[in-house]
Amino acid sequence: MNETLENNKTIKLNFKADEPTENKRIYPKDILLQAFADAKNIPVEIGHDSDDCSINILKIIGHTNFDVDKNNNIIGEFKKINSPAWKDKFNDITLKDIPFEKLVFTSRGIGNLQVIDGITYVKEFKIISVVVLPPKEQEWSLK
Repeated sequence: MNETLENNKTIKLNFKADEPTENKRIYPKDILLQAFADAKNIPVEIGHDSDDCSINILKIIGHTNFDVDKNNNIIGEFKKINSPAWKDKFNDITLKDIPFEKLVFTSRGIGNLQVIDGITYVKEFKIISVVVLPPKEQEWSLK
């Protein structure tokens, strides 16, 4: 049987400190560490509108705190909360039915960017939430 997202599970964001992200931004390690120091018990929510900086409390499934490991992975321990969002479905499959290793964890936040020699660096960052998404290789919609 596959593992699923459970309490006290270590989660890892889908990008690393000091390396380009999918959207071609570099989050310096020191900026991330400051953002994590400023934010405790970061909400973990399912699905989101990428243009919306608000948190839908009905989509929160837990919280975490992050650190950056020696390989620049951004990791945290997931703390589960009882929430109706655990019953939300991605194409008729609930989050608890998706194998843990297939889930994608990403962050939402606000900040300032600076372009240096064609490379976009995050110069200031405030984390709003962590978003958990189902596997990327399939088209999913939240129902």
